[in-house]
Amino acid sequence: MALLDGRVTCGEHQCPMIDIGGEYRCVFEYTNELIGAQQVIDVIPALGGAPTKLVFANGYALPLLCPDCSEPLLIEDADEFLEGIAGLYLFALAFVPPSDDAPDGCMEFVFAPSLDESDEGGELPEDSQSLMLHLDSVRGIELQDDVVEPGEILDEAWGSPQGECAGCDLWGPVNDLGLCNDCAAKLDRDLVRQRAWDYAAMAFGVAPQDRERLREQIIARFGEKLELVASAPPKQTAQRRYKRRGRRYEASFQVLAGDDKIQKKT
Repeated sequence: MALLDGRVTCGEHQCPMIDIGGEYRCVFEYTNELIGAQQVIDVIPALGGAPTKLVFANGYALPLLCPDCSEPLLIEDADEFLEGIAGLYLFALAFVPPSDDAPDGCMEFVFAPSLDESDEGGELPEDSQSLMLHLDSVRGIELQDDVVEPGEILDEAWGSPQGECAGCDLWGPVNDLGLCNDCAAKLDRDLVRQRAWDYAAMAFGVAPQDRERLREQIIARFGEKLELVASAPPKQTAQRRYKRRGRRYEASFQVLAGDDKIQKKT
């Protein structure tokens, strides 16, 4: 650990360390431990002074706080915001040093459509999107309970306008995530594989002691490999860092040689 502008700093990542439950944690490592390489599946609109939150496939939610003042970020249309970010993965992180606009510095969260990136130039994907958030957003990451109504993922939006499915590109009825019936079912099975019980429609009403049996049944019938949530990256060794506008980004995942699984950084 070191000091940077009076702040305890992680020597490896050159980013702040934050107090989590009385323990100093590297902000990159802590964020990646909870939501690194996870896919955005929902948005919880701001309500009663609580900020808008991004919900990830593993059940954790990230509160969206203004990078300047740490107040809830103004999201005028939650549905439109969800349409633009649903299905994207947390790809990389960067710490933006303190400035006049953000005296505490802030975090840049980079989202991309895929984790299957093989560019050798160290550049972020051209189709990536960024969110600037206050450090308190990281402190506020928490596991959500009952944020999705029963059957919402599969049933709520049927009968909505036709569209091109974001999963298979076929034209037809799609839900609020832009998925057809078949792809929505794949997503639901993936959520069960990942034990995201609060978001899997088929897990609703299943007793906690029976959830693992449900997961085993899904794997026995459809296989262990994720069908929609993630795809296998190219095999290569490395912990990646990216650059854009002179800023260094830490990848939210690492790829191990000979391993087809994307692993969260620890």
